[in-house]
Order: sequence, then structure tokens, then C-alpha cells
Amino acid sequence: MAGIPKRALIVLGLLIGVVLLTAFGGDRFGGDSEQASSAECRFTVTADMLNVRSGPELAAPVVDQLPEGEEVAASGETQGGFRKLDDERWASEEFLDAVSGSNCR
Repeated sequence: MAGIPKRALIVLGLLIGVVLLTAFGGDRFGGDSEQASSAECRFTVTADMLNVRSGPELAAPVVDQLPEGEEVAASGETQGGFRKLDDERWASEEFLDAVSGSNCR
């Protein structure tokens, strides 16, 4: 019987498995994803005390304060000189320095 050798079938099966994992589940195994890249965007606070506001404007209420030197995760979204930290939390870009090696836009 002239067929495909068993070893070739095993190698082919492993290659197909790797391709499927990469295509459909890569973010679980260290692949790139939107969520992973946004988590890598980090900043260090440079002000003595940085007000975190509920919106991207000075008139927005202060909802938190961050001390100098604190490292904080942020999104790539900016508006009017403010950077979005997370839902309803914004801080002045003027007092945020990107952490070396972080993935920030």
C-alpha cells in the first residue's frame, strides 16, 4: 500500500495545530492583540500630585490623585491635552512621561 508515511502525517498534524493556535488563539499564547498592546502603555507621574478628572477638561470633577513617581496604565486616547487612563478617568499629559519600552501612541 503506497500511502503517506506515518511520520509525515504527524509532522503535518503538528504544523496544522500550530497554524490554528496562532490564527485563533494567539493572544492566549503571547501573540499580539489589541488588549495586550493597550496594557503595555504605561506612564510615570511627574507632578507632585496629579489630579485625575472624570473628563478631559480642567472643569471636570477630580475623582482621584496620583503621587509623583507613580506608574499608571493608560490608553492611547488623548483629547485637549488630557490622556485617558480608563473609563471616566483622565489626567493631564503634561505631567505624564511614557515609561521606557512601553507601547504608547
